[in-house]
Amino acid sequence: MEFLFSILDSPRLEPTEVILFILLIAIVIANRYDGHRVYLAITLFAIKLLDLIIRPFLPWDIIVFQSAFLILNLAAVILIVYRVTVVSWLRKVTSLSFTIFNNDNTAKEQIVIAYIWGLTGILCLAMIIEHLVRHPYLIGLPPDWAIKTQIIYDIYTPVVTALTYLLILILFIMTIDGWAIRKMRAMEEKSNAKKRLD
Repeated sequence: MEFLFSILDSPRLEPTEVILFILLIAIVIANRYDGHRVYLAITLFAIKLLDLIIRPFLPWDIIVFQSAFLILNLAAVILIVYRVTVVSWLRKVTSLSFTIFNNDNTAKEQIVIAYIWGLTGILCLAMIIEHLVRHPYLIGLPPDWAIKTQIIYDIYTPVVTALTYLLILILFIMTIDGWAIRKMRAMEEKSNAKKRLD
C-alpha cells in the first residue's frame, strides 16, 4: 500500500493523470449499478496504474519504452472491445459472480475511448519504426541507409496530450451522462410506483 501511495505522490504523476484518476473513480461511484461503465473505468484505471508502476523501471530507450506503451494500449483496446468475453472468462476461472456486469450494453463513449487508445498505440508503433529508420544499424542494416526524419517524434507529445484531454472530456461526459441516466430511471420507477398505487 505504501508503494501505491509513493506512485501517486510521485513527481512523474502529471496533473492530467490526477484528473484522469479522479474522473475514473467518479464514474465508478456515479454509475455503480451500470456494469459496462464500471468495467470501462476499472480497466482504464488498472492500465494507467500499471503504466505508472512500470514506467520508472523501463530503460531510457525509445524502442523498449514505446513497446511497453504499445502493449499497454493494445491491452486496453482488447479489454474494452471484448468486455463481454473477458467477463465471461473471469466467471469461468473464478468463483465470483460479477452480477453487476450482467448486461451486454455498450456506452457510446466506449467506442471512442477504444479508438483513442488504439490511435495512441499506432503512434507508439510509428515512433519505433521512425527510430529504426533513423538508426538502421539496430536491425543489422548499413548505417548509411539512415533517413534523418523525426516527424513522429516532433508530433508525438502534442498529439498524445491532445488525445489525453479528449479522453478526459469523454470521461467527464460519461460521468455526467451515467449519473443523469440513473436519476431519470429512479424518477421513472418512482412515477410507475405512484401510478400502481393510484
